[in-house]
Amino acid sequence: MKIVKLAAGFAIGYVLGSRAGRDTYQKIVANTQQLREHPTVQQAKSLLAGSADKATAKLHQAAIDLEPTPAPTPASVRPKPRPRTNGAPLDPAAAKPLS
Repeated sequence: MKIVKLAAGFAIGYVLGSRAGRDTYQKIVANTQQLREHPTVQQAKSLLAGSADKATAKLHQAAIDLEPTPAPTPASVRPKPRPRTNGAPLDPAAAKPLS
């Protein structure tokens, strides 16, 4: 699906580019270059890069600080077996005498 979208994007770009002509293409390239070299864009770019580095470091530290919870093992998931009583009550003092 991604390749279909990519191919469609290339096809649309090709058609629009061929209709616009070489002069329009050169203007777009020149404007893009000017935008990249603009001081405000450079400042924003460096600010974002620094913020990304700080965020990555914080996430890395948080991952280290977290203690992983162990996954339940089959033994801890199963219910504990009940003691066998063979019909006798568990508490001998609570046993009623048989008549």
